[in-house]
This record gives sequence, structure tokens and C-alpha cells, in this order.
Amino acid sequence: MKRNHSILSLALALALLLAATMSSTDSASVFSILRSKKQGLRQHLRPLLELESGSNDPMAYVLTVLLVGVLTDASGGTGIGMSIVMFLVQMVVGALSGYLIGRLAVWTINRIALVNHSLYSVLLLAFVFLSFAFTDLVHGNGYLAVYISGLVVGNHKLVQKRVLNVFFDGFTWLVQIVMFLTLGLLVNLDELVQPEVLALGTLVGAFMILVARPLTVFACLMPFRRFSTKARLYVSWVGLRGAVPIIFATYPVLAGVVDSNLLFNVVFLVTIISLLVQGTTVSGMANLLGLSYEERESAFDVNMHDDIKSVLTEVEVNDAMLRGGTTLRDIVLPDNTLVMMVCRDGDYFVPQGKTQLVQGDKLLVISDAPDQGLWDYFSKEKLQGADAIISCGDLPSSYLTFLVTMANKPLFYVHGNHDTRYEQQPPEGCDCIDGKVIEFKGYRILGLGGCMKYNSSVHQYTERQMRWRIAKLGRSLRRGGVDILITHAPAQGVGDMEDACHRGFACFKELMERFHPQYHLHGHVHGAVFQFLHIQRLLGNFLDIGERSLLKCQQIQMNHRLDLNMLLIKHNGGELFQATVEFNPGARGNIRYLDQL
Repeated sequence: MKRNHSILSLALALALLLAATMSSTDSASVFSILRSKKQGLRQHLRPLLELESGSNDPMAYVLTVLLVGVLTDASGGTGIGMSIVMFLVQMVVGALSGYLIGRLAVWTINRIALVNHSLYSVLLLAFVFLSFAFTDLVHGNGYLAVYISGLVVGNHKLVQKRVLNVFFDGFTWLVQIVMFLTLGLLVNLDELVQPEVLALGTLVGAFMILVARPLTVFACLMPFRRFSTKARLYVSWVGLRGAVPIIFATYPVLAGVVDSNLLFNVVFLVTIISLLVQGTTVSGMANLLGLSYEERESAFDVNMHDDIKSVLTEVEVNDAMLRGGTTLRDIVLPDNTLVMMVCRDGDYFVPQGKTQLVQGDKLLVISDAPDQGLWDYFSKEKLQGADAIISCGDLPSSYLTFLVTMANKPLFYVHGNHDTRYEQQPPEGCDCIDGKVIEFKGYRILGLGGCMKYNSSVHQYTERQMRWRIAKLGRSLRRGGVDILITHAPAQGVGDMEDACHRGFACFKELMERFHPQYHLHGHVHGAVFQFLHIQRLLGNFLDIGERSLLKCQQIQMNHRLDLNMLLIKHNGGELFQATVEFNPGARGNIRYLDQL
């Protein structure tokens, strides 16, 4: 090929090589920018972007190596079939090797018992090098192996995990600085401003940002209906290019591919364009699309040892906590809970019972819960971005008090048939909406607790009695309708059971067919496994706290047209399952139920 050529005279293989080197994205840059702005992303976009970035590096590497071999004929005339076999072998061997080495790293770190704790970082770094080198030696994909090993190690408990996080955070920054300095030495500014480089780089960058990336994202996310259009637009926009494409662009240069210098300069220019155009608008685009929320910076950077079962949480004092008084002794806290320290305007002090608290104070609280099934898996981070918590009954009063205190969110509840002590000891700081229609952030929520009558205990109703409860709310319902229906029992024929206790109310179904609420959330039933179905019009997090035997707390992200965010939890016979929210095709109107699969 001639050296002095037009923009469109690139050979097909060279054009494919350019596409392969540019296919890698850098989600770390996105999250670094968002962290600097103290922003988080809704709709589980963070793990999606991390998955994309981590998985496309190995793919880009394999494609780059194969295409370099084709252009240099280093593969000895390897056909398409053999290339596909090589690709599959690299991916399978890389994934398997990465998983096994990751498990080996976890087993070794947790059992070696090093006296010098700083050596754990060195040991894990050695496993990183082992993962890449060994996998490459057996003809696997080293990039994929390191990625899989990192996922395995990061999702297991490790001794000295905090030490490891601090070390690798600093080590990552050091490597990135050295890498960018080294890559910068390879760039010749005179070549970078050549007309063919500027023209081709600008066209490629504009096409990737405005056409190729959006089309690819919308096509790939088409089966995943839980992502809203705004989420898809944001993912389309934040496909930042980082150092990896520039590194891959050095492969054809080292292999002596014709026009490799042109390719390298174009890749470098496109990366700069991506950082300038997309990188500077990451935060603003998240705000514009309504996908960001403020991440509060922790006032207490304290961690507990993994063997200690107590929960250490930061709580911000709000109006609800100060209703009974402004001193620490007046604050209602769950059982086995102690306030260790107070942060006020940057000053820290150990409180006493007579300490006056003001709104905005941050408390360091330690809780030692007797019922580990309810408390072990509490994580305040899972409530970030949520506006409220909903309980559908049959949870201990002290646990609801714990949730509203730790989460610092409004908590609405209805009575379950086992809530016999609520009259004597109601949940502190929570709002009972049983038999009421309330408005929350512009949406009307109706609460109807209790179950079908099966003995003489409290919060049990016959079908006729439940109809009468609804009838008494008739004026309020007719005036404004209802957007969300919260009940303890299910509707008849929709997720209920045959026994007398767990039969559903027919009047619930009639109520929904008449007023068309967007959602019906209920508890009580635990005889079937519930699974999560994606719905295109969902956009938030729902927390429906069902029975008393919850084993863990798991946030479920939905794609919901309302602006209201909640969290939804469902349990089944002592185990937690994600809840089902689906259309009932046999019902009239726009009704959605929690239905049994």
C-alpha cells in the first residue's frame, strides 16, 4: 500500500484492526470522575459498565492479535476456522485458569497467617502475575484470567482485606501514571497533526461516539427491559477510551504492520477526543438524565474485623429521631445498640446520656442483634438512592425501628397477622398506613393490612369485613385514586394458597380492577419460590419486607416509570427470594401483581 493515500484507502484488514484496538472501554475513568463529584448511578449502571469494561479487554486483545497475525502473515495462513478455534480455546482456558487461580489465592491468603500484614499485598500481587503468566503459557487469554481472578478474590472474604484495598488502590494509580508517561513518549506531535491523522481520527471518533456506540448499546440491551431509555442513553454516552486501546495499538507497530504508525496516531487521537468530549460530560449527562444521586461521604472511616458479628453503622440524626426529646437518652434505639461517637461539624466526641443532639449530627452506632437472620446482611449502601421503605407486615417492631434508624428513610408499614405486639410496642419513627390513603412525593399509597380470618387473633378479617374497610375509604379513593396498593395478604387467585390462612381477598382484585393501581405489593405468602421478572416501565427500588425469617437483604433494581424509589424484599420459608412483579394478562386494566411462578 502506498504511504501517501486518501482517508478511505485503508485495507479491510487494517480497518478491522483499527476497530479491534478501539473496542476496549475504560469504566474506571467514569467512576473516578463520579467519585470526585460524589455521585452515584441508579439502575445498577455501575456493575453493568464494570462488566462491559472488564469483558471487552480480553475480546479486544484476541481480535488484535489475530488481525496482526493476518496482516503480517505470522499465522502461516491460518484459516477462519482455525482462528475461531484459537479464539474459543483462549477464552475457555483463560476463564477456567482465572477462576482456579482466584480460588487458590483466596484459600492461600486466608490460611497462610503471615506475621507481617504488609506481605499480604505482595502475595496477592504475585497471584496477579501468576494468573497472567501461567494462562498465557498454556495458550489462554491472560487478560481474561486476571479479570476472572479479580472477580473471585473480590467476592470472597479475605483476611486483611482493608490493607489489600489500600495497597492496590495506590498501586493502580502508580501503574496508570507510569503507563501514560510511557505511552506519551511514543507519540510524535508532528505525526499527530498530519491532515490524514486529524481527518481520520475525527471521523472515527465522531462515528464511534454518535453512531456506532449508541446502536450497539441499544441492540445489546434490547433483551434487558429493566433498563430505561435514559439508562441506555447514558451507557451509550460513557464509552470512554483509556490507555488500553493505545497499548493494543503498539502491537501492530512492534509487528511491523504496514501503516501501523498511522493506526497508532489515529487511536491516540480518538482516545483524546473521547476523554475531552465524553469524559468532561460524564457527571453532567448523569444529572441531565436523572440517573445520579449524591453519595454521602462517611464521617467515620472505621471497620470491624470479619469475625466480629456486630454491625457498625453511621446514622444521621433527623427530625423523627428527635420527636421524643433532644438528648441521647431520649432517642429510641433498637435493643443491643450503642452510640459510640458523635460527629458534629467536623468535631468528634464520645456522647453521654445527657448529650444534646441536633439535626444533622452523625452517630457511630454498633448493634449486636440477637436474631442474626434479620440483621447479618444489613448494608446501608443498598438503601442509597431509595426514598422510602415499605413493610408488608410480620416483622418484629424492633427491626423496623432498626431499619428506619440506620437507613434514615421514611418507613411505611401495614399489620401482618403475627404483629400481635405492635399495639403495646409500635415501631418507633415509622408510619402506619394500615387502613389509610397517604400521599408521598405526589403518589397515593393505600395500605390494607391483615389476612383472611382463620382464628380469633388480631389483624384478621373476613371477606365482608375487608370489603367494609375499603368501602370506608371510598370518598378518598374516588377523589384521587391510588397509585400503589400495599397489603399483607395477596389478592384472590394471584399468588395466594388454598389453606384458610393464606387465601387471598377477592375485594383486592376488584379494587385494582376499578382504580388501576400501578403496583400491588404484599407479604404473607411463603409457599412458593418468587423470582424477579423485568418490566420495561419499572424505574426504582422497592423494599417490601415480608416475613420475620429474612436471611439477607438484597436490593432489586427495577425500571419503573414513577419517580418514586423503594426497595422490595420477599422471603420464602426461611430463605430470601427476589420478588415477582408482572402483568396479569387475564385481568382487565393496567394491573400488576406480585404473582407466583
